[in-house]
Amino acid sequence: MAGFILVCPRDRASSRFDADGLRRCALRLSPDNIEPNQPQLLDEDGILRAVVNPVAGVRADEHGVCVGALFEDADWSTPLAPVPDGSFAIVRHDKGSVELVADAFASRTIWYVFTEESFLVSTSQRALASLLGDFRPNAETVAWMISSGYLGPENGWDERVRRVPGGSCLRLDRATWKVSSTTRRIEYRPLSAPRDEHISRLREAVFTACRDVDLSGTSWVLPLSGGHDSRALLVGLLATGARPTCVTWGLSSSLAQVGNDAYVAQQLTTHFGLERLYCPLDPTGEPMRDVLTRFLLAGEGRAEDFSAYTDGMKTWERLFESGVTTVVRGDTPGLGSGQGRPYDPVNDFKVRAMIGRALMVDDFPDGHVVRRLGLAKQHFPSALRRRPGESLGCYRDRMHNEYKLATMFAALNDPKCAYVEVANPLFHRAVVKAVSELPDELRQWEQGYAAMVEGLVPDIPFDKHHAEAQSDELQGWSSMIDEMLAELSTNPEVDVLPAGARAQLVAELNRPAPLTPAKIRLRRKIKTVVPARALRLVPPRVTVGARLICFHAYITSRMATILSDDSRRGSAA
Repeated sequence: MAGFILVCPRDRASSRFDADGLRRCALRLSPDNIEPNQPQLLDEDGILRAVVNPVAGVRADEHGVCVGALFEDADWSTPLAPVPDGSFAIVRHDKGSVELVADAFASRTIWYVFTEESFLVSTSQRALASLLGDFRPNAETVAWMISSGYLGPENGWDERVRRVPGGSCLRLDRATWKVSSTTRRIEYRPLSAPRDEHISRLREAVFTACRDVDLSGTSWVLPLSGGHDSRALLVGLLATGARPTCVTWGLSSSLAQVGNDAYVAQQLTTHFGLERLYCPLDPTGEPMRDVLTRFLLAGEGRAEDFSAYTDGMKTWERLFESGVTTVVRGDTPGLGSGQGRPYDPVNDFKVRAMIGRALMVDDFPDGHVVRRLGLAKQHFPSALRRRPGESLGCYRDRMHNEYKLATMFAALNDPKCAYVEVANPLFHRAVVKAVSELPDELRQWEQGYAAMVEGLVPDIPFDKHHAEAQSDELQGWSSMIDEMLAELSTNPEVDVLPAGARAQLVAELNRPAPLTPAKIRLRRKIKTVVPARALRLVPPRVTVGARLICFHAYITSRMATILSDDSRRGSAA
């Protein structure tokens, strides 16, 4: 993982941590299919620090580390200095303090543990397990992963681990041994202006972001799909004079399917005469357990989204070995759904469950298997609930900014950042400002952002299908079923699943598949032809199938074993 680990003991003289142990911890985080760069170590002013797999683009000096990207030339490493513009995770320190600085959306998660003896910080939960020397499962996090496929809005796998929220600066005063924090929030304040003016301002903001993102000294590529976000970046980067190499991944068969992500991306690179790299995600023949283990080790089990990694991380191995150090992603601040599936939210539940994927056990129908597993009670933070007087449109986009980007999209950065750095130009303050000043109706995806992007290359249509296998297909793969059955039928040394849960899950996996491949294809085809207006009328309901819940439980079980092993190896060191 391109990341950092920092240890600040209250009393350095009595601390059990040393530089060699930190180096071994950093090396254990690296994937098994690459030869990582050696960690950069610092032992100064009572601080122990390691930069993990330091690729070009990672900034480090005697006062701090910045992973990600900056959009301005700024003093990023001095404590109390103004927070720079960028998509990043920063740790900065001096003799008096340690500061953890998250970008506006916490796109690179910073995890920490604060005790009477030590302040432990890392971009990796596995590193913290190693430093702690034991693993104490968080029962509520287990419930969140199984019900939603993500870790939930606040905590980590271990009950002692916390994360820095988006737009926050958390500061440890080393003299008083007290922690304080400040948070910079995004507020939606619509500006009265004609529609065309808003669209023009948004387009100019995107182009400004592409001009300002600092990719100097890096070898970078643009992941190009058939959607809106990457197309906006493509045109914006071309406007700066750059000639990006574009990379697309998906099943080999996708290249020939009209309207597919891969097919549309190929049209775009041909149109602009750009170099394109296609990375097939077809299974490589490795045992499914090995493929899934590599995915879980790199992503630390934060997300269910395995479909882009079915090649056993070969795509990212290929990029790393070819010298690529940075990928430029197109995640956007809150703009409708932000996923190209527009709708007007009809109530708070639809915002929480369908936009944020913040599904809790109590949201499922009474007969659903997740209700029978005995999972811990979940709570939804009051800060993420709809505010008095807040429109549904503003709540929808605030949930995207404060929950979805920090919980889901940041989790999807982790597997990539095990190999390369990630830059997100659309998190530029100019883009955030332009978006925040749009009226609610223009923050509907098709009215604002999509309309702006569609005017950039009007002759090439957008995608209608994903290039990789989707989760409903994956749950039907016999190798996936066999692997889930093997894991959920065992009684591991550290079992975080409630008593009786494994038997319930195994029984579900042994039932006939609820959807045949033909039914899956038909359902997808129907979705592509149903007008967006009709989608808004669909009553909110939970449609997560039992097999996907089994996969969530599989991730949970495997991560408990991985983190327990990390903690044992760390304590042994």
